[in-house]
Amino acid sequence: MPNHGFLGWAYVTGSVATINSGADGQIAYYNGTGNTVDDTGKLLWDTSANTLQVTGNLDVSGTLYAKTFQSVTVQNTTVAGTTSFGNDVSDKHQFTGSLEISGANSAGTGNALLVESGLVGIGTLSPGTQVQIEGSAPYITLKNDTAENSDGGCESKILFEDHANVTLAQIQGSHDGSSDDTKGDLIFSTHNGSALTEALRVDSAQLASFLGSVALGNASSDVTTVTSQLTASQGATFAAVVDITDTTDASDASGDTGALKVEGGASIAKKLYVGTDLDVAGATTLDGTVTLGDAASDVTTVTSQLTASQGATFAAVVDITDTTDASDASGDTGALKVEGGASIAKKLYVGTDLDVAGAATLGNALADTHFVTGSVYASGSMTFSTDTATFTSANANDPLVSVKNTADDATGAILRLVKDRDDNTQEEDVVGILAFDAAEDDSATLKTGAKIEAVAEDDWSSTVNDCSLVFYTNEGDDELTEAMIIMGSGDVGIGLDDDPATKLDVAGSFRTGVVTLTGTGALTVSTHAGRVLLLGEDGGNANVVLTLPDATGSGAIFEFIVSVAMGGSTTYKIQAPDVDNTIAGQIMYLDEDGTAVTSFPTVSASDTITLNSGTQGGLIGDTLRLIDIAADKWHVSGQMRVSAGANPATPFSADVS
Repeated sequence: MPNHGFLGWAYVTGSVATINSGADGQIAYYNGTGNTVDDTGKLLWDTSANTLQVTGNLDVSGTLYAKTFQSVTVQNTTVAGTTSFGNDVSDKHQFTGSLEISGANSAGTGNALLVESGLVGIGTLSPGTQVQIEGSAPYITLKNDTAENSDGGCESKILFEDHANVTLAQIQGSHDGSSDDTKGDLIFSTHNGSALTEALRVDSAQLASFLGSVALGNASSDVTTVTSQLTASQGATFAAVVDITDTTDASDASGDTGALKVEGGASIAKKLYVGTDLDVAGATTLDGTVTLGDAASDVTTVTSQLTASQGATFAAVVDITDTTDASDASGDTGALKVEGGASIAKKLYVGTDLDVAGAATLGNALADTHFVTGSVYASGSMTFSTDTATFTSANANDPLVSVKNTADDATGAILRLVKDRDDNTQEEDVVGILAFDAAEDDSATLKTGAKIEAVAEDDWSSTVNDCSLVFYTNEGDDELTEAMIIMGSGDVGIGLDDDPATKLDVAGSFRTGVVTLTGTGALTVSTHAGRVLLLGEDGGNANVVLTLPDATGSGAIFEFIVSVAMGGSTTYKIQAPDVDNTIAGQIMYLDEDGTAVTSFPTVSASDTITLNSGTQGGLIGDTLRLIDIAADKWHVSGQMRVSAGANPATPFSADVS
């Protein structure tokens, strides 16, 4: 640059000023010494690049406008006013060093902003991560200035991307619902390898919904506490204890009430303890062993169906309110359905009928007791393997054991007592016993008062099965003694020490009943045969006609004794039931005034006997016997008396038509 002339633009004019030499493009300046204007290498105008180069510090007291910073190292720029970089959106500002902006406070505190080596510090000049915000209230605000109230609208997001600009995770804050309000939700999403998928949503009601499985805790000592509500739309895995402090009871089976709400299924690998009631609205399937209740006072109520595919253990009372009767033995009907076996360690009470489709085995030890308060029906076999089977009833009008045959045929019901020994039945083996016991004192000590034994009379074989029935009774406090025996042949012995020698062998006397015949009527075997029949018309002033039953050869005996004599013209008549029945035999008469005895025989057609208390007999003490000896044939015998002044006459006639 020339060193002579005037520098009017600077600050002085005059010939005394000195302009020193300098390089082209350097800007002259007053160095503050004498009258000399000098140049410098730290301030240069590059005419080829139209660039002002400053080496050192740039101190600007006013506004600094810069359109583009490029490839310029700025060490320290102090701006007292407003600094603007660029005037177009395409302007770029590049800093190869650090950018430090301090506010009114001292550098590094409060309002400091530092950008250095890829690290950004806000409120700090020494960030430890790429972005660090430091201060007493370090807040970040993401504001969506769009006025919208749609569900998921007005959203703000934080994205987490990989090297290929794929969003691996996302946090979104947005509007909850479609009402014009300030409700918001927070949505956490993760990439599942195919797409970015919502994983967790916390809505405006502070309800946290997990869209996938949830694992809480990873050690047995971990405790997860949920003070409000935890909702998992798929699954939730708890590695340790889950403590739900909400004590709300469930009110229905919707899966949407109570402290623990499960709208889908629940798989429980180990024990489930229920503190109060377990109410199952539908069918319950238990794959393993289930224990319900742990105290005698616990009550387990199942209002619908409880199904256990393996075992179920009830530590206390199980109350099944369903009153459905079982309709078959499939194990799939009724209020309690057991498709497999059922093992009951203690008493089983059946309120109505116990219907066993197959063989029923009750008891396997002498001490076993089985109480049935209703009826027991066995369509198959019923086996009592214990030594004693007791049937108890408090109702004196009910039979304790009823054996019923419902077959539509002539067969009857069978009560079978079986003697099953390894070998054939031997002589004097007791085949079966019916014993009749009662309590003999207040201690309920049982005493056998009577019994019936079936006893083999000989060694049994395929052709010999002789058996007797022996009846025992107890008189006083003595031991049971044999009272009667019915042999296999049908012979009956009463009070004997040995077997009966006749069809009926009685040791001692016996008597029959007395029946007084006071009026006309029919005689029957069941009421009159084998008894003493008194002819005792009240007053002896009315005719009495007695009709015999049809003779069949039964051997029935009718014994008549006159206890009241007839008076006047009244008589006793004993007649056959029809013209086919006839009477054969004779009656002996004593003529009292002549002391002569006369016999009157019957004739072939005789069917009527008349006693008039005169010539035909019929005085008090006279006797008459009729025996059924064959079909339509009666035998007669008797002893009559005729009072003095009268002569005996035949009592026989054929009056039946």
